[in-house]
Amino acid sequence: PNHKTDTLITIDIDDKITSLAFLDKKNIIIGFSKNGLYKLNLESKKTSKIKFHEDIITQNINSIVVLKNKIWVATYDGLFCLDRNGEIKHRYSTENGLRHNLINTINILSDGTIIVGSKSNRISFIKDDKVTEIKLPSDFPNINISEISVSNDDHIYIGTIGKGLYIINNQEITHLTKEDGLKSNYIYGIT
Repeated sequence: PNHKTDTLITIDIDDKITSLAFLDKKNIIIGFSKNGLYKLNLESKKTSKIKFHEDIITQNINSIVVLKNKIWVATYDGLFCLDRNGEIKHRYSTENGLRHNLINTINILSDGTIIVGSKSNRISFIKDDKVTEIKLPSDFPNINISEISVSNDDHIYIGTIGKGLYIINNQEITHLTKEDGLKSNYIYGIT
């Protein structure tokens, strides 16, 4: 009878995959914890290294998003905006508006604004190459932001390591912790 068999794709890189994003229908961008950024062609099932920066600290990829043929890459050494060929278009760091260079997570609002989470008590927003921020209500200057999720109506959910969950709805910020009913103040993922 008619059986459909999916082909398993093997990636011969001894490292942990930290992030995946579709570049287009034929290519996936893959981030690794120590080996940087790769492009996987789904038709040929071959990977190719995207060599956007040689510094070893930039090879630690935490998060990837793709927006309008731009690849946004969160690393231990800032946030990089690449074209689809891997050329650096812009690097965001403490030198031009971010609070910390260790970028843990990124996401996108419906208007194309990039949301940046790092080891800081602020969430950064990048729109038209300008960095703005919102301060999270906390007595601590460094909150380890682990995850950012965005709902269809642009509510922003911010997971932290040890400080619970923040929700931004327009300019209103709600902070939830274990005392409010969360199972834990350690948030590693939001779905």
